[in-house]
Amino acid sequence: DIGKKLKAGVFLFIVINI
Repeated sequence: DIGKKLKAGVFLFIVINI
């Protein structure tokens, strides 16, 4: 499901930027 992948990608992006 693309929505799940997108959500995981955004979550990872936020975590990496903290």
